[in-house]
Amino acid sequence: MINELYLLTQAIEQQGVTLESWHPHYREMPVVKKDSPCVRIVLSGDYVSQVESIEPELCRHLRKYGNNQATWPGVNLASLYRITDEEQKKELKDLLKNADEEIDLERIRSWCVENNWGTKLIKKYKKCVQMIPEKLEAIVSGENDYPPVVKLIQAMKPFRDPRILHRELERVAFEMLENHTEVELALRILFYVGKEEKTAEEDSGSLSVFFDSEELEDMGDSSATLFFTKGLNQALQKAEKRKRENSERGNETDAFGRPFFPSEEPMPSVKLAGGFDAILRTMFHGQPCQSRYGRIENDAYPLSEEMRSQMKDALKYLSAAEMKEKTWIAVPGRREILFAYPSRQMTKEETYVSLFQGIPEEKKKASFKEEAERFVGQIIKPEHVDEEINPKRIQIFILRKIDRGRTKVVYSRCPDAVEILKCARKWEDAAANLPVLSIGRPEIPFPMEIGEIMNRIWRQDGDQQLDNYRPISSYHGMELFFGTQKQNLEADLRYLVRYSVNMVACIEKINKKKENPIYSIRRSAMLMGMILSWMNVQKEEYMKEYPYLLGQLLKVSDNLHQLYCWHVRNKQMPARLVGNSLYKAVSECPDRGIEQLSQRMIPYIEWAILHPEAKIVKEASKGSEKKEAKYEGPPAGYYRSVYERIGQEISNVISPKSRMNDYEKSLLFIGYLAALPKSNKKMNGVEEHE
Repeated sequence: MINELYLLTQAIEQQGVTLESWHPHYREMPVVKKDSPCVRIVLSGDYVSQVESIEPELCRHLRKYGNNQATWPGVNLASLYRITDEEQKKELKDLLKNADEEIDLERIRSWCVENNWGTKLIKKYKKCVQMIPEKLEAIVSGENDYPPVVKLIQAMKPFRDPRILHRELERVAFEMLENHTEVELALRILFYVGKEEKTAEEDSGSLSVFFDSEELEDMGDSSATLFFTKGLNQALQKAEKRKRENSERGNETDAFGRPFFPSEEPMPSVKLAGGFDAILRTMFHGQPCQSRYGRIENDAYPLSEEMRSQMKDALKYLSAAEMKEKTWIAVPGRREILFAYPSRQMTKEETYVSLFQGIPEEKKKASFKEEAERFVGQIIKPEHVDEEINPKRIQIFILRKIDRGRTKVVYSRCPDAVEILKCARKWEDAAANLPVLSIGRPEIPFPMEIGEIMNRIWRQDGDQQLDNYRPISSYHGMELFFGTQKQNLEADLRYLVRYSVNMVACIEKINKKKENPIYSIRRSAMLMGMILSWMNVQKEEYMKEYPYLLGQLLKVSDNLHQLYCWHVRNKQMPARLVGNSLYKAVSECPDRGIEQLSQRMIPYIEWAILHPEAKIVKEASKGSEKKEAKYEGPPAGYYRSVYERIGQEISNVISPKSRMNDYEKSLLFIGYLAALPKSNKKMNGVEEHE
């Protein structure tokens, strides 16, 4: 990810954007929710003067200094007492729901029995309240002095003993209950609902708190303000810069030629708005392949503190919530995020990801063609405009959350903007390699939708589902879009054809299902046509081949069978029509399947000869008393004529075959889904379809 972010820092610099930089140890506060508030504790001398909840919007701007083990002034503590009794749990739940009702204080006091601040939390408390403030005081003193934080550290000293804060919080919480102010917050400070089968050490919960002082509040320098947060950040960065300047300069440079001072600090982490964290680069010393060459952790890819900070800030800017659907978008169904941004002239108004993954607009997703036109309009400027305005390249990469501690770049490409335009046109041309389908025209899929299409599982009963096992990567469509995986097209076609028989079986059950699968079937057919185009097989050619014609023969057989049942069997339809039921047999053994089809079609052909004008006509009421006849399909004579013509075409091109390969099965599938030829056209492979 380092290389991708380096290009990003350059793009942002050219744009003239000044990024807000934060000290690597000055971290964000946890997200505030209704059931997990952030409690502001105001200290005055040796007592707590006020306790209140911090608004979520304000909490987003606050930060805490420290590491994974301890932080301050934001600290993760725990509620004061733990309750496991079922009756007490129920009463507490009712109190939280009905905070306006009268409260029995003595009853609540009787619950304060099991102290929730055990040995483990006390150790953590001492690190947070003693060690971190002492370390911070040493950093922001002298030349780097920041008086507000020094005053807050002084206010914290009387509470180094956790028992004092515990006692004060309990006192203030009961005062809040007695005065009926912020009752819900007071109850959450007092009690944690524990699991009876676990001990307090294992199950104590978490309570986010933020320390402030009455003195700072009176001075207008409250720690729970953006002013305090930025002031402390500037002091920390100033101290860090002076520390680097005072360090002994060596001859080492980092990977980008900047002065490098060896550091054991891990790479910065960024909380992405897409839902997970990302570390710029993880190099674990326990991996044998690193120690083998004497390049472990930071030595494997040296990066100066300045570059670390710039890249972290750049990734934070790129992945911010306000940049969603512009420079990034979450990949549906996966812990992945797609990023795309130009090499220069990046703006917050334009979108760079919609060409690769469609974005719904007002409940309707724009088509691929519309997104391609929009992309061209915003990226490729008119020729008379200065060439420097046009971005030379578009950086694209996908981040995947592998496990709790690792995030990996699984796909990366930096194509020329003109190359993207050419690929988009080829993508559209490939999508046109499909005849008109009887089940409706499919939309052109976006590249990032290809993995979903191919990973969809079709069972024999016609159900479809996305299984947890997804062997096709989400970015496989990106590889096809840029032409980097065209050599594996046969494998892709085989993968799609695998479930084609089950998809055909599903068509007969459409009306019996809650979820209409036709949309997914159309997309599968579209992808087959695109793959055939990339294999240099165009529809003008494959529509003349016998597997496609066989699919058409099965299709017209179904239509004739349906018409026969409508008139002769009083509209009673079988579970599966004749062509549909023989589809699997034809795909496995064409010769035998055609023979079975010919035998079963005899009564329907003979009936069509006697009743050439028979057709399906439904009566539909349009809100009036008079019923109007609604034409539903062509007559039996048309289907018989088409059946005979397709049979003749097959006899001219078929060669003895015992089995079909994947290519032929794909043509059979497309032929079955394709609309039949119009009755007023000669039978050939390139005619119009209805």
